Amino acid sequence: ESVSDELPEIVGGDFNAPAGDAIYKLLNEYHDSHRAAGRGWGNTALNTIPAFRPDQIWLKRLRPVSSYAVQTVHSDHRMVVADVSLEPMNSKVSVR
Repeated sequence: ESVSDELPEIVGGDFNAPAGDAIYKLLNEYHDSHRAAGRGWGNTALNTIPAFRPDQIWLKRLRPVSSYAVQTVHSDHRMVVADVSLEPMNSKVSVR
């Protein structure tokens, strides 16, 4: 309740569930950055042979420009990177 309805929100991390799992219905006001603007497979686990995508970034009142996973050195998961615009998802501005 303490978060303003006008401020952008970012929720991210290792959700311990694959993409498409029913648990993500709890984030119905947010947009999956990879589903909206993903490049490549986006899978993050495991780092050496990524087979599923438990690590995700979800956005509210932000527009994802790109989202992708990069191999890491000190983790067994790949890292998710999302580039975002302050322009909200529902605006008429097109993303290239």
